Amino acid sequence: MAKQAKYVFLLLAAVLALAVWLRWLRDDAAGSGGAPAWGQGELEVSEWGYYMSRISSAIDTARSLGQRPESSSQGQARDSACAYLVVDTSRKELWIESDGRILPEYHTDLPPSMEWKLYRSTPDGTTGLPPFGRFRLPLQDNNRFVRERVSLLGTQGRRESLCFSFGPDTGGSHYTQGSVWSPQSINWSSSLKQAVSEESSQSIIVSDAEYEKAKAQFGAADSVQVEPAALRENRATWMRAEKRLYQEIDRRISMQGLRLWELNVTCGPDYTAASATLRAGRSGVLSAFRDGPPSAHVYLQIDSLGNNVWYAKSAPHPLRPMPQRLLLDMEFLISATGQVPKKDRPTLLAEGRRRQREIRPQSPSEWRVNLPNGVTIEFIGLCENPSGGRQWWGPDGSPLGFAPYVNYEPYGMQREDRTVYEIAWRIHAPEQGQSSIHSSFEGTVGSYGREVHDRYGNRIFGGLQDTGCAFDRSRETTTLKVGVSVDDGPFAWATLKNISLVPGKNQGFEIIPGEE
Repeated sequence: MAKQAKYVFLLLAAVLALAVWLRWLRDDAAGSGGAPAWGQGELEVSEWGYYMSRISSAIDTARSLGQRPESSSQGQARDSACAYLVVDTSRKELWIESDGRILPEYHTDLPPSMEWKLYRSTPDGTTGLPPFGRFRLPLQDNNRFVRERVSLLGTQGRRESLCFSFGPDTGGSHYTQGSVWSPQSINWSSSLKQAVSEESSQSIIVSDAEYEKAKAQFGAADSVQVEPAALRENRATWMRAEKRLYQEIDRRISMQGLRLWELNVTCGPDYTAASATLRAGRSGVLSAFRDGPPSAHVYLQIDSLGNNVWYAKSAPHPLRPMPQRLLLDMEFLISATGQVPKKDRPTLLAEGRRRQREIRPQSPSEWRVNLPNGVTIEFIGLCENPSGGRQWWGPDGSPLGFAPYVNYEPYGMQREDRTVYEIAWRIHAPEQGQSSIHSSFEGTVGSYGREVHDRYGNRIFGGLQDTGCAFDRSRETTTLKVGVSVDDGPFAWATLKNISLVPGKNQGFEIIPGEE
């Protein structure tokens, strides 16, 4: 009996050693230039990063549609719930539907190696949902809706989970290894625990009966247009190359004898460029015997070269400087349709380098005023919102030869009696010391604060004031008053008078320095 127990013990030890050895081989293969093993076992860092980006983008867009009702020809708000987020866990797919049509730019697969389920959670508990569901994502904290969340949970045995939750309040995503995230762990704030009458509220889950009733209105107005046609085509071009980009980054890191620890990819506002930040390090039992750095940080600038070809090159991070000893040089091309022909590579690489060299600071504006405390106020220009694809102009109505930034996001609810403008101006304050700013635009009937980004998707700072202002449609001018204090000193003021809200028309613009 003792001998049999000994044999069983030795057999179990051998099986355990074999499993460890196979895992080591897997790690070493991934750290020796092997291709990323997507769809096999636990998600690779590049794999879950790709799916997190694609799925979160669809959910966020569906939520923005729920906050942006359109106006009918009679001037009444149309119910934005004609746009739905649709999930099919049996086919492992997710998409946005508008008037019964799938928006292809927001259709994505779910990781195929995982099992997927839908759950509904309320403060009273969690229940399972059918494998197919349509959902309306309403305006945040709108009391018309039941306090609930839906969770889309993917699991890989008991060791790995990927979850996306969404509802009337907030949503989020969770990725875990070593344990499975549970929808029961959702924390409900005290305000969301308040009882909501089912009779006077609406669930985010669209029933079959509701959908059949809504179908009668399909085509009564134009389908929801998530993006202008040019932007939609840019996004489709990006989506064709996105998976290859994630995989190529992973492969390039593996060629350096490293393994990805973290990868984040951010698209620029018009989808013609993107950026990626990543961390990597050695892994595997043989990693200590390889040449090269033990870890690395990389920031990549990625540009579309046309014809489904993209160029990526490492560069200094514009916002977060990284230690020089940890930087890793990378440069490569990817094609959404296959391999880039060898004969075309030198020309394409030269074109990609040229495009990235062309990034240069904007010239100082001709509309500027120097204040006695050392501050300079610089007016750049204005444009109707959303500014993407439109002509900017200066405060005197003259056309601006460049766009200070690109933005395709509408500010607020569009109304026939109002026009919303994006107004860009800059404060140049002394580098030493703290400054405070007071500003106001004359005649506004609404204002909006938004982040603006450069072509690679990075937030633009540097004193840029990106103000959204709504005015009555009949209004043709506004006046900006600005006061700046440095180190708690007195405010120095300037008035930028008669800024033209009409392109091509000078309304007598002038700058008046002095007290408020």
